[in-house]
Amino acid sequence: MKGGTTHALKPDLVSLNGVADESELDGRVSWQDLAIACEVKGDWNVLLKQAGTYARCTFVAHENRYFVLVIGFNHKTSEVQFYFYQRSG
Repeated sequence: MKGGTTHALKPDLVSLNGVADESELDGRVSWQDLAIACEVKGDWNVLLKQAGTYARCTFVAHENRYFVLVIGFNHKTSEVQFYFYQRSG
């Protein structure tokens, strides 16, 4: 997934909108296809920053999207957090 940077951003797991078959993807996924991003890290602060980056990229790709959900999993503590981002802040 490419954003406004020179480095490709790659969420650990994704849920996609409107993709019925993996063969439709041709090995590439766009931020426009993204429904939910999931990130796995061992540090909540790092995970939160990465989740915010994914939310911004999704908002840029979807001008009419009102909210973005990112799921964070801390592999050290086996805890899950849900991050809900909306355009109004």
